[in-house]
Amino acid sequence: MVKVAIFDFDGTFTLVEQEAQGFRDGYRNDLSERAKIPLDELTPIWDRLQTAVRLNPRNYAWMFDGMPVSPAADPYLRCRPAAVESLRFFDKSVEDVDVRDLRAIKGNERKGVLELLFKKNHPNAGTVFRPHARPVFDAVGETLARYVVTNSYPDSVIDKLGHPDFGLTETDYKVAKDAEALLALPSDYAGPVLLGDAKKYLVDPFWEADERYLPHAQASFGHLVHLRRSHYDAVLQAIMQREGVEPNDAVVGGDIFELDLLRAMRLGIHIVQITGPYTPEFELEAVRKYDKGHVVDTLPQMKDVMLGL
Repeated sequence: MVKVAIFDFDGTFTLVEQEAQGFRDGYRNDLSERAKIPLDELTPIWDRLQTAVRLNPRNYAWMFDGMPVSPAADPYLRCRPAAVESLRFFDKSVEDVDVRDLRAIKGNERKGVLELLFKKNHPNAGTVFRPHARPVFDAVGETLARYVVTNSYPDSVIDKLGHPDFGLTETDYKVAKDAEALLALPSDYAGPVLLGDAKKYLVDPFWEADERYLPHAQASFGHLVHLRRSHYDAVLQAIMQREGVEPNDAVVGGDIFELDLLRAMRLGIHIVQITGPYTPEFELEAVRKYDKGHVVDTLPQMKDVMLGL
């Protein structure tokens, strides 16, 4: 019987396509200002490229440190390639570019500006929970130890946990900043734990605890699927160490395979992927091929799977 449930949060407990609208609009508006492209000219191109990325996520991987780390499988990840392609489109039609114009800078400097736009607009995202979010969280907690491990900034998730539609207070759970802090929590504490900024995207090519790439995945994912995510691995290992369990005693629930579930799969942990309206089919196929993998469409279904393992 499984003893520990590890959850992603954004996209798992929330309807990310709905809550990201303010982020998308703010990102596009800031891109217009920084690139000196009139908003009425940028918007139709931006919308067209957002659709192209959404329909073909394997063609637009999120690149980090020069490596593909996930398909552009949610609205936050789609903004990066949409911005790059928008700038490429307008580069072709501009002859005289102001030196302060975002279009005038290239390479890492441009990437840095786009990352700043991402961080600036992340607080503009709303909060829209999936149906039954809090009841499912509570029901799982009646039987299993609960951990929330998310790429999102901790303050963002703390705000959502305290949202009236979820209703946790900061005395209802503990926050750990990393794997070391997680292991330093009081041993007699049995409530939920939040660990944010988990860096599930961070690949260490020199870490030799696993192969470099997921075998036979490039054709379906459109890129090499990197396995050496040592930072996230350390978090998962720390949770199991703290709970005194083996991989078969734990389950991870999330909405993006490469970020939330891949490392858990390699450790032999049960995984549950919850779908959204644009979840890539190739991700679902990868989960279904794993003998401890499950695909669900709703949080009550996720709860039933977790409690039935």
